[in-house]
Amino acid sequence: MTNRVLLTLENHAITAKYFSYVIDEIGDCLGVCVEAENETSEFYVIEGNPTFANYYGIDVSKDATYEEKRQAILFATGLSFELWASDDEFGWLERDEQGGIVPSAEADEAITRWLWRPLKESGREQDMDLYIAYARRVSTQYTPGFVIWDAFPPYEREALQIRVSDLGGPASSVPCVSTQASIQEMNMALMRHGLPFLFVDADGPEER
Repeated sequence: MTNRVLLTLENHAITAKYFSYVIDEIGDCLGVCVEAENETSEFYVIEGNPTFANYYGIDVSKDATYEEKRQAILFATGLSFELWASDDEFGWLERDEQGGIVPSAEADEAITRWLWRPLKESGREQDMDLYIAYARRVSTQYTPGFVIWDAFPPYEREALQIRVSDLGGPASSVPCVSTQASIQEMNMALMRHGLPFLFVDADGPEER
C-alpha cells in the first residue's frame, strides 16, 4: 500500500502537514519535500521545462492525428472550437489581417509544435504567467489540494465545499484548494477514491 502524504488545513486550505523546500545547486527553489506515513516522503517539484500540454493536462500522443490533438485540447480546456479559435491564449493559431485563422496553422505540424513547446520559450509574457501558475500548482505544499481537486468529481467537490482559492494578500498570490468539510469527512472521501493522502489535524502546516 502506498504511504499516504500527511495533510492539514490552513485557514481551510488543504496543505501538507510537514514540508521543506527543495533547493538546487544555484539556490533556486524547485519545489517541496513533504512527509508521508512510515517516515517516508514525497517530492512536489518542477521537472524539466513544462510545456503547454503539461500546463493544460493534455494527454495525447505526438503520433495522434490533427483532429485527435484538437479534440484533446478542447476536452482538457473545456472550450468550444469557437472560443478556442478566438482566444489569444492559444498563440499557435495564427491570424491574417482580416482576423481569420491562417490555413497553415490548422495543420498537424503547427498544433504539435504548440503542444510540446516549453512555456518559458514562447517569448510571450502571458505564457510566462502560465508557467508561474503551473509551478504554483505542482510544486508547493498546497499541491495535494490540486491533486484532490482534479480527482474528485463535481458532485463530491460540491458536497465537501471544495473550492480553488487563494491565500495571498492584495499584492501576492498563493493558489490553493480549500474545503469547509471536516478532516473526518475529507478522510472518508479520500478513502473512497483511493487517494494517497491522510488528514492528521486541522492545526496548520509546519516547515521542517
